[in-house]
Amino acid sequence: MYRLEKFVSPYITQISRKYCEEEFILDTPDIITQINNYNKETLKGAPKNLQLFTLDVAALYPSIRPELALTALEDALNSDTSFSQELKAALYEFTDLIFQESFVTYQGEGYINKEGIPTGNCISRQAADITMHWLLFKQIRGKMKSWGLIDLWRRFIDDVFGVWLGTVRQFNLFVEVLNKLAQPYGIRFADQQIGKTVNFLDITLTLDNSNQIQYRLYRKETDARNYLRTDSFHPEHVFGSVAFSQMIRVIERNSQDSTCVDDLAELKEDLSRSGHNMVKLEETEPRAVLRALENTLRTGRSKESDNTDTLVFSVQHSSDNNQLKKLIHELGPDIKRICGDIRVIFATRKHPSIGNRVVRNRQLRDKAECLQKTSQKCFAPGCKTCPVLFDLGSKIIVNGLELKLDSTLTCKDKHIIYVAQCQLCNGIEGSEDTYFGQTITPFHNRLNGHRSKFNIDHRALYEHSALSMHCYNAHRDTFSFDCFKFGIVKKTKPNLLDREEARFCAKFKTNVWGLNRMEIRR
Repeated sequence: MYRLEKFVSPYITQISRKYCEEEFILDTPDIITQINNYNKETLKGAPKNLQLFTLDVAALYPSIRPELALTALEDALNSDTSFSQELKAALYEFTDLIFQESFVTYQGEGYINKEGIPTGNCISRQAADITMHWLLFKQIRGKMKSWGLIDLWRRFIDDVFGVWLGTVRQFNLFVEVLNKLAQPYGIRFADQQIGKTVNFLDITLTLDNSNQIQYRLYRKETDARNYLRTDSFHPEHVFGSVAFSQMIRVIERNSQDSTCVDDLAELKEDLSRSGHNMVKLEETEPRAVLRALENTLRTGRSKESDNTDTLVFSVQHSSDNNQLKKLIHELGPDIKRICGDIRVIFATRKHPSIGNRVVRNRQLRDKAECLQKTSQKCFAPGCKTCPVLFDLGSKIIVNGLELKLDSTLTCKDKHIIYVAQCQLCNGIEGSEDTYFGQTITPFHNRLNGHRSKFNIDHRALYEHSALSMHCYNAHRDTFSFDCFKFGIVKKTKPNLLDREEARFCAKFKTNVWGLNRMEIRR
């Protein structure tokens, strides 16, 4: 299902953005750009009674019925002209299948969503965007006369920001009617704000005396404002990058210098509490201001060139690339005369390293690991599991059959099938010496659980492990966890652990002549 979602997602994304274009918000920088454009329009003459408002849908994903989302998707697909009918039919069927079969796993168990559409998968946002746009603009807007009092309406999934031309009382009546019309569809708008100042996403929006929308960074009261501490084990440049990026974020989310200065001062105090040097922070601030200005100019240039064609050349990284770019820039007038208004972009690729080739090529990777690894040890300091693991070269015989271990796994892996074999009984004909088990937690944690049951004086403990029970019955004089050697035989999906464990038990007959036949008291 995950692969199917990954296939469907790019197509549904393109359709949803085009379908919701008049109200769509991608992120905070996008809403800031749209606010700046709106401010330019209001300078031409705006009414004086503007107010800002926000709306929020209560429990959006559980509230959207799958059949409603499919109806909205069908309308969006019918309005699209870029895809073939066959592809659109497939997208509809795939989305229906995703709604029906998507599940999540928790502690080895699979859970199917029973209310609304799946939350958190690859097409959740797109499906919600399409459904909300269909509901608001295809089913509701035509039935509400008061919709004309909305001067601006923008939506980020279930969060709405807008500009209201009427009074507060009229807005409250608008929300009341909106909820009444949306109720049959299972949608309810709540947590509305209206006034000269509202909070939306991570910015606070305010109307000034000129009806211009100003914005500044908004942080919730519950935000601890704890940043990466400088005494943590990270490369030095990481700490500088944290401060630099956070300063850029503050600068870009403030439309006025006065609020920007205050927010930067507060940020530097927060960073200082996390161990950052105040002198270095003062040196970083001018660079952050310059980068924020460059980003603004770059964004402006990219928007101006949205209508121009682009010619992309993929080239290997080289010290000569800068000279090549300079040459292309000098030849710009000639290129424009020959090719028209076109942008030339160089996509630089790094030379592939040996490490990348080994990691990306499964066969090379497996061979390289097999040549180097002699055990499944993690070699972590103090690990108690490493000493009791089989070497990969060990010949493990279980009821006459040879068992192979997975050389790619270590005792840090989870969702695995493991084997335990008593070394005191190994090789003795007729002895029951082998046990297959499973764990969803890291393997070394599972063995710590077995180890804790080896208490010969505590019956309630040793009866809760097949391994300790075996030692108690067969080796009471040498009752020790170290009697066993362990190995990891397979890694699998959490929901397949039971099946794989049963398969190994049946193949090697440990459920007949082995420790898996023992009854463990709970």
